[in-house]
Formats: sequence, C-alpha cells, structure tokens
Amino acid sequence: MLLQQDAVEAGVSPNTIAKVTQQINLIPSVIALDRAQPEFVNTFFDYYYQRVDALKIQLNREALLKNLTLLNELETQYAVPKATLVAFWCMETNYGSYQGNTDTFSTFATLAYEGRRASFFREQLIDAMRMIDNRQANTNDLDIYLRALGQSRLYMYSLCRVLLSTLLLMVITMASLILCIQCR
Repeated sequence: MLLQQDAVEAGVSPNTIAKVTQQINLIPSVIALDRAQPEFVNTFFDYYYQRVDALKIQLNREALLKNLTLLNELETQYAVPKATLVAFWCMETNYGSYQGNTDTFSTFATLAYEGRRASFFREQLIDAMRMIDNRQANTNDLDIYLRALGQSRLYMYSLCRVLLSTLLLMVITMASLILCIQCR
C-alpha cells in the first residue's frame, strides 16, 4: 500500500499504478542474485581487473564511433559525456547483449521490499510507472525493452535525479570512467 501511496504522491496515474501493482510478485532469487553481485563482494581493483581489458577498450571505441550521432544528442541533452555513456552501456549490459529473464516491475518491487537499497529501487519502479504515464511505453513493451537493455535506460533516467546514490553505482562508475578514459 505504501508503494501505491508513494506513486500517487509522485503524480503517477491510478490506472498505471493498478496495472503495475497487479502484475508484481516477490522473487526471492532476485534478492540472492543481488547480494552476490561482484560490485558488492569484490574489491574495486578485483572488479576492475576482471572486467576491463584491451578488447573491451577497443569495443568501446567502436561503439562510440558507430553510435556517434545518438551519443552526441544524449550528451547535449543530459550533459553526460558520450564516452561515459558508452562505458556504462558496456559495463551494465555488454552493449545490450545481457538480457534478463525476470519481470522488471517484480524485480524492482522485490529489491524495494528487500531493504538494502529500497529507496533506490522504489524510485526505479516509480520512474518506470512515469514512463508508462508519459506514454513512452506500455507495461509489456517497457518490461521487454528494459530487460533487453539490461535496464540501463531506466537507470540513466533515474540518475538524472538520484545521481550515484549507492555504492553499487559508485563502483560501476569508477570502473566505467577508467574504461572511458582508456578508450579515448
């Protein structure tokens, strides 16, 4: 009930709230996977050295050149350097090849319920509802789209408001920025 109240206070329509809350379920395996994320169990240097290599740097350079027009638009609109966007895209989704197989809304709701990063994932869930309200997507398409992108678009959407608010994002950011600097 608190989620619904927060969503109403955030300006989400009752119709969208009803659609989303009717489909969410608690997924215990999401909590287990979240607690085992390398960003939480490895040191920064272990995380970095296991994930950044010459091939990844070269792929980042290629992705930057291939998507230069779009990245220039995003950089202008959001004031986030294009090399940083590509580094996040690489680290978070391997350029969109990491595709989840769990319901995005249930995942966000589960992580919001779990507690460690509850406020962050509550905001992610509410931002997803806002995207539906703004007709940027419907519930089914948004779920498929976010899973296909490894949810990086929604993270960027929320990062405009909750910039680097968790240790997880700080670790990924540090590795991404180093990757970004090396790919220039």
